Amino acid sequence: MNYLKIYIQLVKNAQSRKLLPKNTYTENHHIFPISIFGNNDKIVELTGKEHFIAHLLLLKIYQRRFNKRLSKGEYYRNMLFAFRCMSNKLKLNSRKYNLNIKIKSMGLSEETKEKIRKVNIGKRHSKETKEKMSKVRKGKKQTAEHIEKRFKNIIGRKHSEETKEKMRKAKENISDETREKYSKAAKKRIEKYGQTKGFTGKKHSDAAKEKISNANKGKKRSVETREKLSKASKGRKHSEKTKLKLSEMRKGEKNHNFGTIWINDTKNNKKIKKEDFELYSKEGWIKGRINNNR
Repeated sequence: MNYLKIYIQLVKNAQSRKLLPKNTYTENHHIFPISIFGNNDKIVELTGKEHFIAHLLLLKIYQRRFNKRLSKGEYYRNMLFAFRCMSNKLKLNSRKYNLNIKIKSMGLSEETKEKIRKVNIGKRHSKETKEKMSKVRKGKKQTAEHIEKRFKNIIGRKHSEETKEKMRKAKENISDETREKYSKAAKKRIEKYGQTKGFTGKKHSDAAKEKISNANKGKKRSVETREKLSKASKGRKHSEKTKLKLSEMRKGEKNHNFGTIWINDTKNNKKIKKEDFELYSKEGWIKGRINNNR
């Protein structure tokens, strides 16, 4: 059977077709596969059934031509991977695929989504699959609409205590090599985009500040954490620009100690407002601070 001839005829029929019945589900198909010929604009609109058959024909074409040749064997593997993605490793024929894709295009109920999520819990992609997914996504940019949808799905979600514990342990076990990779990736982002990514230039709302404050109240850093922070800070120096900013931030009324003084009663220290000193002086308090460690 001449699979190439059938494939060409399928594409020609689709190209010459003027109109399809209303509500017909269609998909864009690259006549010349991207995985072999690279990005190209040779695209044809096919129905779900036609798209399934087209990939099956491509698989047969490259299986017959290149499967036994080591130099071209990769072409066949690419077509096999594409076909498996469509069939999802299930025993589907073109009719079943067409029905399946129609159901998907209509949208899934929340109940169905939850079932799918539970089925996929604990499953992991192989390294080979991850690499292929990475190659497919490289260079693609998400639309503003897609980004907004992702953020809406995240809002209100909370990690369980079990998940939080797993995340904490995962961070503790990060190797120095991985940390170095993260550092290099961050530096590349800054070189490419500048300081516009992440939280740079943004400010927490008063409500957010209060939440952070309440969450950290009463918490004490462990000796191990203090040592890590100390090691991370050693050797670091502020730039002249940063020093100037810090200086401006602490000048006059911006300084948290502005308008306050230390007083003591020979036993205890206390920080008060300057205008309140007269009241304390009547009770025997004097200016200055004593060292209780001596």
